[in-house]
Amino acid sequence: MGYPGSNPGPSTKGDWGWSKEKYDIISYMSITYLDIKVKNPQNPQKFTVGHFLVDSGAVYSVMPTSVLKKIGIKSRDKQKFTLANGEVIEKLIGNGLFEYRGRLRGSPVVFGEKGIYLLGAVTLESLGVILDPINRELKPLPMLLMKFLAIEV
Repeated sequence: MGYPGSNPGPSTKGDWGWSKEKYDIISYMSITYLDIKVKNPQNPQKFTVGHFLVDSGAVYSVMPTSVLKKIGIKSRDKQKFTLANGEVIEKLIGNGLFEYRGRLRGSPVVFGEKGIYLLGAVTLESLGVILDPINRELKPLPMLLMKFLAIEV
């Protein structure tokens, strides 16, 4: 797995109690990729595995429209996005089940262009992980819950 001229060695630093599978976290020159299984929420037997660029600056994950349609994920909404050059575009959005290291979570997914696989912040947070930008590795996301105290007046 990898790209021509790239370092095929995985970066699997960190110990958060999950089994470390060879090549599920791959870092090339400070860019991190993950192999993630994406399932159709209405029919989880329909799935694909994508080689995603971890993009913690992106809000939502992005996959090619053709791949999402192939596994039966339907668009449910449209969303406007601002590109780095300032251009505003509108894209279709659906929901997928993202599976990584035994964790299966739902997350929005943008219907994107051919060959584009980006794993955004919402999906990372749903999976309970965060990207360490210095070491280019995933670490457990501290999960906090607040207790609401009702005060009667």
